[in-house]
Amino acid sequence: MQPVIVMPMNDPERLFFPHLQRIKPELESVFERAFLSVPLATAVAQADYVDWLAWEDPFILNCDAAQLKRERENSLAETQKRLSYALPMMEILADTSREHKRDLMW
Repeated sequence: MQPVIVMPMNDPERLFFPHLQRIKPELESVFERAFLSVPLATAVAQADYVDWLAWEDPFILNCDAAQLKRERENSLAETQKRLSYALPMMEILADTSREHKRDLMW
């Protein structure tokens, strides 16, 4: 049996999460599972990383990757959550495109 790792993830300033993503393959080779405790301040400030941990990482959840994918793809709440990220970004891109087009016309 491989050891497990237990880590607090108090990272509201987004300093640690990018490093965690980079070293995750090494962690997976050493540990059977990772247990992370994410305080509310971090969960709110780093929603995209918490989403990555909670929905896209079978290592963190200790579950079957295919099953996790099926659950994620069939979840109305997950679809709505992901659209809530995408729609504001699309609006920003559209506004920027319109501004750039207007600048080119002058």
